[in-house]
Amino acid sequence: MKFLYLLCCLLLGGYCYGQGNLKGTIKQKDGAAAVAVTVSLAKTTYSTATNESGAYSFNQIPEGNYTLKVSSINYSPISTPIKITNGATTVVNLELHLADNLLEELEINKKIIKNSTALTRTSTPLKSLPQSVQVVSERQIKDQQLLYVEEALKNVAGVNFSSPYGNFNYRGFETGLQDIMFNGMKGSPYPEGVSPMLSNVERIEVIHGPTAILYGQGALGGNINLVTKQPKKYSSFSVSAGMGNLNLYRVMADVSGSLNKAKNLYFVTSVGYQDGGVYLDNYKKRNLQLYSALRWDISPKTFIQVNGTYLNDDQTRNYQPTLPLVKNDLFAVPYRFNYSSADAFYKGSSYQVQAEVQHQFNSDWSLHLLANVAESSSKRNEYSSLGYYDPITTALRRSYTKKEDPFAFYFHQSLLKWQIRRARH
Repeated sequence: MKFLYLLCCLLLGGYCYGQGNLKGTIKQKDGAAAVAVTVSLAKTTYSTATNESGAYSFNQIPEGNYTLKVSSINYSPISTPIKITNGATTVVNLELHLADNLLEELEINKKIIKNSTALTRTSTPLKSLPQSVQVVSERQIKDQQLLYVEEALKNVAGVNFSSPYGNFNYRGFETGLQDIMFNGMKGSPYPEGVSPMLSNVERIEVIHGPTAILYGQGALGGNINLVTKQPKKYSSFSVSAGMGNLNLYRVMADVSGSLNKAKNLYFVTSVGYQDGGVYLDNYKKRNLQLYSALRWDISPKTFIQVNGTYLNDDQTRNYQPTLPLVKNDLFAVPYRFNYSSADAFYKGSSYQVQAEVQHQFNSDWSLHLLANVAESSSKRNEYSSLGYYDPITTALRRSYTKKEDPFAFYFHQSLLKWQIRRARH
């Protein structure tokens, strides 16, 4: 008889065990029915969708403990434990809530950008900004192998570089690299006429429209914010090297990791170096960029972060060479042509130090303390063509400029943020 009973169980499956039913209703917060919501039992094949009344049901479920899962687009998923009892119908009614990240995510090349942290100087969801914000993500910078700011901004509508030494046109308004922001703070570390490498930049945030003037000068058409690479708790190291024609050499490297076992003190350091890449003979162009950031998470609600950038440029000249004219036509010159003298040079160096302290009192109140110091200096002996070349006398008039340009910028700001929460109806 026991053999026949076991055989019956094998043939009939679950009918030899206790079974029960499950049903319920899924509603929205305002009481309206949640239609076409997916309802399932985890690790089983039981799955269905709610009808026009928000109701669902399952029949003949083997008794036992299960996890009921509810999911729908734009709503936070629900997972709740339930118990199915033999011969009984379990009723589970649930209420859906809008997801916290609804409309806060912007997907660019599979990189999710939820908040505009640095541009607004606070962690502000993109949906809460009254302006249009476009982001060149870290993924884009890597996938497109972008090396300079002007290359990255080709991904942004309405921004065009108007000169090779740091000026760009933003929807009809001219501005320069000295007017852009770093991590939401004014005070660029770039010397005059230097278009920087992206070895220390993680992503670029661009805010469109005249309201960008709220974030500083030079922003009538919009504003550009460079978000530097952020410290990472995990250990990593990367290095890339390249070479090309015109004796071009380039090296970029990053290293990051934690400095203690608690992993609440961590850093990132990067270096970028480039030499060559100029078509003129006897023309020197070397660029060095060093960057480091250190973060200390004092508590889950408080952190301190310090960033430092150092730039050094050693060039024959940093402005694009101009060509003389012959009878209103461009003067054809060989690539070896160089009207500068042996004493022509450009030397620029700069540093920037930023500090940020943030404390979250509660879910609504937070305090942000920001400070930025940027100093740069440049020296130049520069020769440029002036006027026309005379083919009869072979005379070429030149101009000579000797200039020293120190620049210093100090910025500090205290922000007390209060998040206003609107009641949903």
